[in-house]
Amino acid sequence: MTVVSLIADIDWDHIGLVSVAHIIHVLIGYSPELHHLQSELSALFRTKFAKHPLSLRKTEVQPLGTNDAREIETKGMIDALEDFDSQMGLGPEVARENITWTMLDHIVENHQGPATSSDPSTLSRSYNRTEFKIPSNVKNCDFYPTINSMTKVFEAQVLDCWRVHYSCSEIRKHMKKLKSKKRLPSLDELFLIGEVIYDKYFTQQSYERAINQQRHHSSPDNLKFLNGSPWTQHPIKSSPTTDNVVPNSSNDNHNIPELDAPTAYVEGDNFTRDHVLANSILFKSEFVLWLEMAYTIPEGDIGRAFEILKVRIIHFAGGSHPNYVLYLLDIYCLIWYESSQDLKNALLNNWLVNLTGELGKWIEGDLMQEYFNRWVEDMISKHGGSFNNPFYRSIISPNVCHFLHLKESIIAAYGLEQRSLTHTSAKLDAEMRNLLLLYKQEELHLFRIGRSLGHAAKNSFEAGYNVLDGGKLKEYLDRSRERVDLLSRVLPSQESSQPVSKGTLVPDPPLHIHTYFQPDSNADDGDELNIPNPIILSGSISHADSDDGSQQSSAPEDDDYKSSSDGSYHSNASNTSTEKLESWEDIEYVKQYSGSDDAIHVVGSDGELMLQYDMNSEKKGGEEESDGSDFEETQSDMELFEMEEAN
Repeated sequence: MTVVSLIADIDWDHIGLVSVAHIIHVLIGYSPELHHLQSELSALFRTKFAKHPLSLRKTEVQPLGTNDAREIETKGMIDALEDFDSQMGLGPEVARENITWTMLDHIVENHQGPATSSDPSTLSRSYNRTEFKIPSNVKNCDFYPTINSMTKVFEAQVLDCWRVHYSCSEIRKHMKKLKSKKRLPSLDELFLIGEVIYDKYFTQQSYERAINQQRHHSSPDNLKFLNGSPWTQHPIKSSPTTDNVVPNSSNDNHNIPELDAPTAYVEGDNFTRDHVLANSILFKSEFVLWLEMAYTIPEGDIGRAFEILKVRIIHFAGGSHPNYVLYLLDIYCLIWYESSQDLKNALLNNWLVNLTGELGKWIEGDLMQEYFNRWVEDMISKHGGSFNNPFYRSIISPNVCHFLHLKESIIAAYGLEQRSLTHTSAKLDAEMRNLLLLYKQEELHLFRIGRSLGHAAKNSFEAGYNVLDGGKLKEYLDRSRERVDLLSRVLPSQESSQPVSKGTLVPDPPLHIHTYFQPDSNADDGDELNIPNPIILSGSISHADSDDGSQQSSAPEDDDYKSSSDGSYHSNASNTSTEKLESWEDIEYVKQYSGSDDAIHVVGSDGELMLQYDMNSEKKGGEEESDGSDFEETQSDMELFEMEEAN
């Protein structure tokens, strides 16, 4: 896998097509004259644009019991996960991250701009214009308020693109005029226009044209930006600005939070780009992907969502979310390279849940869990108790979905649904008018040479490509290969029953063993390694449950081991429980041979056996588990054990 192959695997034609559909959807939603096209457009999302739609069904859900672990702390999170795993009878797994929320934070962080910015491409300028609340923490935004405000900004910018295309003063009035003349465009005609708008204002190529005057002039006529009025560079404002939208309007920067806002960007001399236009292109290109994800999840089309996740690998690599890059790469490799078709379908088909069995009601599993948690938290806050209380843990929590369904049924039966707390249509219409007027006055989507107002959004796709191509993807692949190679050489094969000759490492590790080693880089291959009281067992490792529930290693009845070259080792460690290592530094690296028995041993710094394998016995592998936590590999330059024949 390379960066080029990753990008080539993305269905760009599909992404372009659904992006055009969202561009048209904004226009249809804003123009009453086009509402009759809404059902036809929605049908296209479920038919022509579908990738892997899930069959409509009601998901059977079994909530787990609560616990009072403090998940905001590392230890508390581990304790909580171990408790949940124990309830399910499972070992530890990587938790699915909330990709949608992280995508939103990534966009806000890149496009909010200085809090007092006069740049119309920044979110902060638009928020101040409409009295939207500016997020005080761009790395962890309030989800729903941020969605509402960013969606409004996106829709206003899209409508301004339609206005520029039609060369009209106001798009809604223009549609009324077309209707009066019976010249309203059909859906097919809107798609033709939408493709031009997408190619001109949503793509990487359009961004390059905005920051390079030569590329702008050499582009095809239908993709050239219309030239705006000549731009005169003014000093970048560091104080609040006033737009004077309506008489007696309040200051644009009425709700500036106290935060460490991005510093103003300063251009070099004699630049010929339009950074304001370029910023707006990057915002729309990123947010339309988020919007597609937000639409495809309720529809239950996990194939469309997976296409967005592939693009997000590159965007996250160019941002400040390295852990999500690794997480998404793991998902991508698991589904695309490591799974059979049946396993791939099983993973995709169980990614989302539908608690009602109704169309448009699919949600992510983690969002469902947050919904359950909020209800239980509200109950505890009103009635007291703790999450470890047997009543909440054993009765309420496992049946939370049934209680919620009963509550919703009663509320619906008596017509007691909560009224919406969102803005009224009149308020929303006023906000939209303010934004449309702002973008029109500032000529946001016209090309103005030399325009820059202190904000330069990062092209995270280009930056992500450079990061991955510059070595990060290779590091990820090298680490993955080292894990596989190590396991295949050290651990026994499940398929082969033939003895393994001395010095030969075994391929094809069992899938259930996940133990990683980091050798001592200061030790030479020929050096004798110090083994503090190693436990040497004849035969394969087996696991047995102790009285307290922990696992133990079985030892031979005769625990005396005679070495023909190194003397005798004596151990009274029969049925000694082994424990996992806390960190790499706790591992002593062992190469041990004696007589006719060849064995691999991993021993902790306290002298306890962590892993042992007898090469000449029937090959079986095992892994002790005590606290449920996995080893974590921390270095990519892992070396392998080399086995040497004993003297």
